[in-house]
Amino acid sequence: MRWGIRLFSTYCWLFAFVGSFAQEGDLFLTHHHHNIPGIDDVNYQIKADSKGQLYIANRSGVIQYDGNSWRHIPTPSASISLDMNENDQLYIGCVGDFGLLKIVDKKLQYQSLDSVANDDGLYFQTLYLGASVYFVNEETIVRYDVAESSTSRTNLVDYDDFFTKLFVVDGKILVQTDKELYEYANGQLVSFAWPESNSSEFIFFEKHPSEDVYLAGTTDNTIYTYQAGIFTRSEVSALLFENESFVDNGIWINDDHFALSTLENGAILYNYRQNRTVEVINREKGLPDNEVHAIGVDLEHGLWISHEFGLSRMELGIPFKTFSNFQGLHGHLYEAFFYDESLYVATSEGVYHLTKVERYKNVAYYETVKKRVIKSVPKEAIDDDTSENEGQQEVEQPQRKLSKREQRIARRKARKAKKQSEQSEDQNEAKLAEEEHKNKPSQKLFKPVEEVTIVAKNVKLRKMRKELVGEEWVFKQVDGIHFKTERFFVYQDELYAAGTSGVFHIRADSAEMVIHEPVRFVTPEKKHDRLIVGNMYNEVKIYYKEGEEWVETENLNLHGDLVKTAFNDENGRTWFATPTALIAFDDITVDHFDYKIFKYKNQFIDNPKLTFLNERLYLINTEGYFFLDSVKLQVVPDLALMKLLGKPVKHLQQRDGEVWVFNGKNWYKIDHEKNVELMDVFGLFPDMSYVSIYNDRHWVIDGANELLEYHKSIDDSLYTMSRSFIRKATSNQGDIDLTSIRVFDYDENTFYFELSKPDYRGILNTTYQYRVTGVDGEWSEWISQPQITLSYLQPGAYSLDIRTQDAFGNIEQLESFNFEINPPYWQTLWFYSLQIAVMILLVVISGFMNRRAREKYIIITEVLTVLALVLIIEFLQAIAVNYFNVESSPVMDLGINVLIAFCIFPLEQALKQYLKAEENRGKGLGGKGFLEIVGIPNPFASSIKGTGDKNDNK
Repeated sequence: MRWGIRLFSTYCWLFAFVGSFAQEGDLFLTHHHHNIPGIDDVNYQIKADSKGQLYIANRSGVIQYDGNSWRHIPTPSASISLDMNENDQLYIGCVGDFGLLKIVDKKLQYQSLDSVANDDGLYFQTLYLGASVYFVNEETIVRYDVAESSTSRTNLVDYDDFFTKLFVVDGKILVQTDKELYEYANGQLVSFAWPESNSSEFIFFEKHPSEDVYLAGTTDNTIYTYQAGIFTRSEVSALLFENESFVDNGIWINDDHFALSTLENGAILYNYRQNRTVEVINREKGLPDNEVHAIGVDLEHGLWISHEFGLSRMELGIPFKTFSNFQGLHGHLYEAFFYDESLYVATSEGVYHLTKVERYKNVAYYETVKKRVIKSVPKEAIDDDTSENEGQQEVEQPQRKLSKREQRIARRKARKAKKQSEQSEDQNEAKLAEEEHKNKPSQKLFKPVEEVTIVAKNVKLRKMRKELVGEEWVFKQVDGIHFKTERFFVYQDELYAAGTSGVFHIRADSAEMVIHEPVRFVTPEKKHDRLIVGNMYNEVKIYYKEGEEWVETENLNLHGDLVKTAFNDENGRTWFATPTALIAFDDITVDHFDYKIFKYKNQFIDNPKLTFLNERLYLINTEGYFFLDSVKLQVVPDLALMKLLGKPVKHLQQRDGEVWVFNGKNWYKIDHEKNVELMDVFGLFPDMSYVSIYNDRHWVIDGANELLEYHKSIDDSLYTMSRSFIRKATSNQGDIDLTSIRVFDYDENTFYFELSKPDYRGILNTTYQYRVTGVDGEWSEWISQPQITLSYLQPGAYSLDIRTQDAFGNIEQLESFNFEINPPYWQTLWFYSLQIAVMILLVVISGFMNRRAREKYIIITEVLTVLALVLIIEFLQAIAVNYFNVESSPVMDLGINVLIAFCIFPLEQALKQYLKAEENRGKGLGGKGFLEIVGIPNPFASSIKGTGDKNDNK
């Protein structure tokens, strides 16, 4: 189940914008979580196949995700590692087992390849290379030969050592153990050393997507790039050391960026070309948990981060940044506004101002001072050197935090040392006791003489100081507004905000209430420089500012009508929109209070948008697009816009008056010249509730209560590299192997196809169309459900053609799915031949016995005669039905069978006359038999004649 799109924040980088405002938002992240009952989010590895599907190794099996729906494939134990070949055949390493996914007994399921019983290995790595698959646990490397379906095993000679990683570098298979690095060749392990030696263990090696460059990480949290035998230390290593991060894995996202996962500080995005850290994604920046289980990359160059609460996906190519997750912003967001080069946001809890603050941290340090100490000691113990350590200053050395592997090794060494010390503990104690007894002085009967001595010692005092760490951007609440605020406006070059508590004048980070009204709408009036305010009591009031005082000049009586919005045009006219009419005022004064009313359709009391398009007043609501006809003086629908854009399911208005409409698939912008522009990239946010443009940058509030900034760039296109495909095919007998020959038995004649096009962003709204050559060959209607069902197909050859269309109008045709259904055995040529042979034999035997019949053979001959007739008639009727291949109702089938029976009736009569023929029979057919009738000489003519003579004599 996909959660609604949510955006999270990361590191902040400065960019040139407008004046002092120079804060860039955070990269685009979305949250995903499966809806599979009983399955948690403990994931170990993420792989993407050539179609864009994700395969996730989970402790409950393998989870498959195509960007639309989730699927669980169970394994006998926890699935830990994955890899696949060029044909997307998936191999899996589990606990105590390894295998692959394969259709067995008409079902896609896990099939074990492990021939060793009671295998207790934990196969933490699976690697496909060439025609072999390598499964690695701590003790064994298992090589599975795909062509020969055989396995071979390689173990370490040193039983105290264990395998930690297997990787391929420059065509060589290298194996890292806890103690050494080996090369694996022909099933043997040979010691291996780099030209530039490195004492640390390697924990990953990842090849660049297009270059012979490798990304490598070691156990001392150092990151390298490796090329042609040379290791180059990456600058990101300093960040890891500074934050005491334990790197766990690394992966290339595209040609320019790689990502690192850590065990406690989230994920790090790094620009390989520019040698700089782009993003740190951790809990402080919005990631649900800092412990990253696994990372992976999809075909769209999206980074998948697995954590305790599911999966998060980050994409670099989308030109949106989010500002929602900066500290301090609270409540439901309504509007964003730029004033005096500062960003203000109106929310349900007040107004917030994005500002820059200095960030400090407390640093502990030590000062060494001399302190006089009075001591009372025995006289003989007093020495000229009063303090052995006087003048020496202790320095605390910072210690690096140990990784999990280093901690494990340290614990192992500590246990060994403890065991050795315990064995000699008794001997050491006895020896010390003996030496103490020897050196013990004889007891004296008098008390030692004590002297008082003043000693000077160096003492370290711990102190604290504040150290400037840097500057950060936070949202600071504007003091004085702690109520629901929905809109901003500028009046007399000063910033104001309006909400349910009234109108507030904002000065930097403080505000003052100037009008105490529960505001529904507010519009500055140009002609007299006044303010039009509509309140929740259906009143419309006019205010004017004199000095520092606000004066109510007019209170319009609109007969209690519910005024939804107001619009003051360039000519100074004021328009009010009620649920049923437009009310126009040329001027609003005591002396000029004339107005005109124009009726329009708004049966759902929508909040319409009023603007001028191509010098016409337009009103847009969920019913359609309407304009005021200056000739007819009526509000009429614009059918051309309706046909072009469709019904405006949602409609928004920028501050400059340009209108945005969403037709259920895409957002469109209509400018003042009535030009329509497809805003395809904004399809990411179908629930967008606010949009406006400041300094060539759009600011958006989406349905997930996120404040986003969009800057037009070369990355605007949402073109997807993933292609449509048949995700799953089943018949009434079970799953179908899409890679094998598609020939089915006659009773396997109902098929179900599940289609897919990966849609990680959730904006494609893919529709599907298909046709079946061999049935009707016509394209179906476009359907939104990705399922196709073909029921009760007759034997024959078929071809299923499928094409898809996304929300942007892109049409893609899939490769044809060709298949064949074999006829039942009783409709095959060999069975027809057998039937004909049997029927000919029956005809011959029946005719012969009819002519040789005696009283004792009458029943047998009659049965044979009837059987031959029935078989011949049914055979001919079956052939006719199959030839015409008519599918209709049972009543129609009965009529067709009766018609076929009448057609073969003459043939039936001829057969009966032949089978019943006697030597004296000459009526009707002139005494000729059936074979003679059809032109074949009768081989029984003489026998029949002789028999007839005997019967005549009787």
